[in-house]
Amino acid sequence: HSAMDLLAAIIAYAAVTLSGRPPDEDHPHGHGKIEDLSGAVEALLIFGAVVYIGYESITKLVVGSHVEQIHLGVIVMGVSSAVNVAVSWYLQRVGQRTDSMALLADAAHLRTDVYTSLGVLVGLTAVHFTGLQIIDPISALSVSLLISLEAWKITRSSVGELLDRSLPAEERGVVQKIIERAGLKYHSLRSRESGATRNIDLHLDVSPKATAEQVHELCDRVEREVQEALPGAQVLIHPEPDVELDRTAPAGRQVALILEGHRDLFDDFHDVH
Repeated sequence: HSAMDLLAAIIAYAAVTLSGRPPDEDHPHGHGKIEDLSGAVEALLIFGAVVYIGYESITKLVVGSHVEQIHLGVIVMGVSSAVNVAVSWYLQRVGQRTDSMALLADAAHLRTDVYTSLGVLVGLTAVHFTGLQIIDPISALSVSLLISLEAWKITRSSVGELLDRSLPAEERGVVQKIIERAGLKYHSLRSRESGATRNIDLHLDVSPKATAEQVHELCDRVEREVQEALPGAQVLIHPEPDVELDRTAPAGRQVALILEGHRDLFDDFHDVH
């Protein structure tokens, strides 16, 4: 499992490096999906470790085995646990601050190492005090089940982002509050996450009497506030005229616009007073 971790760390390093490249002609939305892909690969590595540990454990349960140099094993597992706790905590902290799926996946991967190290430590200690050799493969099986749950969490998160899952409800709620606070209405809100970048697009209802400059300024203000609330967000707004927002429009004009919206019911209309 530790050998798997070395490979996972190399993958995470490459993913973070590549995903940080700016958008180009072939990838106008950036390279953030590389981090999501690396998270899925790391999950597969953990599942591979689970299968290997499970196979070895079942083999030892059937054939039997004898644990040697228990004290050395306890020392190695103790040091390994302490190092992995520190590194995984630091990776988790940086991953949350930068919204890096690759770092979060690597932090989760190292946390599984803590579980395995502690499981081995407990198993070796139990073997030492009881003399029951069967405890070693049983503890290994328990550890493999535990880390498989962690692998499933990473898989669900990374694959969800690869499939363009929408942003969490609380983040979509942030966008809604910003628009409502400005006294505006919107519809067709879409969102997805790509690495540390959040892509958000929506249709904003604006007054039909507003000038192009006013609409542009309004959209810029909404985009700026969303980006301040959700760092790394890329916001695209499509403005649409809404006569209900124009309280100063003549009643005749409002009626005419309503009638225009139902032209399938009649041929024409005139003399609106």
